[in-house]
Amino acid sequence: MNIGIIGAGRIAKAHFERLIKRDDIRIRGIADIIFSRAKEMSDKCGANAYSSFEELLDNEKDLDALFICTPPYNREPENLIRSAQKGIHLFIEKPPARSLMVGERLLEIFDKTGIVVSVGFLWRYSELAVKIKEFLKDKRCAVIVSRWYHTIPPIAWVRDKERAGGQVVDQSIHLVDLMRYVVGEAKTVYSQSSQGLFPEIEDFINDDASVTVITFQNGTIAMLASTYSLFLNPEHGPKIEFIAKRLRLEGSLNYLKVFTPENIESFDFADDPMEKEQLAFFNAIENGDKSRILSSYEDSLRTLRVVLSANISMDTGEVITL
Repeated sequence: MNIGIIGAGRIAKAHFERLIKRDDIRIRGIADIIFSRAKEMSDKCGANAYSSFEELLDNEKDLDALFICTPPYNREPENLIRSAQKGIHLFIEKPPARSLMVGERLLEIFDKTGIVVSVGFLWRYSELAVKIKEFLKDKRCAVIVSRWYHTIPPIAWVRDKERAGGQVVDQSIHLVDLMRYVVGEAKTVYSQSSQGLFPEIEDFINDDASVTVITFQNGTIAMLASTYSLFLNPEHGPKIEFIAKRLRLEGSLNYLKVFTPENIESFDFADDPMEKEQLAFFNAIENGDKSRILSSYEDSLRTLRVVLSANISMDTGEVITL
């Protein structure tokens, strides 16, 4: 299968490291607006390097799939449409679009062309998600408590909420998506944020922290705390708890603890969810079976609606009904 990669930054490198291990994949072209980054990556696999998405599409004539690893603010919808109309299948890193308007326009095109589109919500492919769904299969979750504790982003554009969308849209969206995957659709969103802790960092134009409350259609309520105000530490990062009747599940990508009245059970995970989502994408293409994709483009827009509503609530102070 011939593929191209759009973007050669951090997330593209993570995909690249896994893709080059596959014997059935040939990377034909890599594009990045910083040409040197595309060249450095392409030299490792014999691919062609380009300085734009358009240039790659113009020159690579037999692509089966593209990995879209650019940030949404720098992700031209017209190029995605052009790719879809060529019959090129798309793996799109989260978030799926910068706005719902753009996302819905793209969804219409994707549906018309019939291509396979997968969005990079890799938590769905994790052993953590499998186990949580097993334990909750016959139970209604009462409350979800989650957090993503982080430091000032080292990547310049992520520091800017206008470009990156803020922490809930850019990072904590994984937790929101896992909530939806486990308990279903959200009904209302309310969020508040704080700013101003870092006046000495001029290019940090973002929230220091936010707290978001989500109610779901099945009656579950959820709380999400997100902050950039901390420092790197193994004890920080993401964590999520699902609490049902006489049951508490606490975990992250690498572990799960199960608390019941009788016992505490622990699971450690060493799986690679990114590798699994890539495999599901390629299998869906080869077998013509889109059901192998756990995060379709249409479904990913529902998660995007929740996190964008959180941003609206931060600005207006209102509860947003979905």
